[in-house]
Amino acid sequence: MPREPSPTSDEPAYIRNFKTYTQSDPTLEDLKSLEEEMFGANDRAVAIMLGAFMETALTKFIRIRFRQDLNSDERRAVYDYDGPLGTFAAKIAIAYAMATIGPLTRDDLDLIRIIRNGFAHSRKSIKFDDTETVVICAKLQTPDLEDAKTPVKGYAMVLEPDWLAHSDRTKPQIRYRIAVHTISAKMLKVRSRYEMAHLLKPLTTSDLP
Repeated sequence: MPREPSPTSDEPAYIRNFKTYTQSDPTLEDLKSLEEEMFGANDRAVAIMLGAFMETALTKFIRIRFRQDLNSDERRAVYDYDGPLGTFAAKIAIAYAMATIGPLTRDDLDLIRIIRNGFAHSRKSIKFDDTETVVICAKLQTPDLEDAKTPVKGYAMVLEPDWLAHSDRTKPQIRYRIAVHTISAKMLKVRSRYEMAHLLKPLTTSDLP
């Protein structure tokens, strides 16, 4: 999906501040807040917003492995829509090529990307309970892993919830939520460890000048 233009110096400070805030790096707390915000939301909003968070988490997950002294123009040349890592698909491909994710995660990220794009661009009403969506969500493998997390269990805002209904891993929307939460959380945790490592040791030099 096309990126919003980066803040420019001729924009008013309040616009630059808003863009900086909305484009800031996500954290695990941001993931939890977004999931809580999306509880009870319509299917299209859930698919698009959680899918967008997943792409952002993947971007940060990849970026920590690249040189850390890139300036804003150099980063835009890589990550803007017309750059080599400007699409969700390109980021998935490079993450797999760099051996930072395995085939299971790669396949699930591709399905998350396809589902997100389908909900974003469909010109007709689309729901997780539609037969076609049920089938593709059933192909997600992350929800069936032993360490997969069901985020809805942490929602204190829900009074006397039916946990069985909201954590049923056979339901397509729940499978999508679990896949996004589990993969995003793992990536954000790995990214935090890399950031700490960079603080404790100097950046390595390039092999070539």
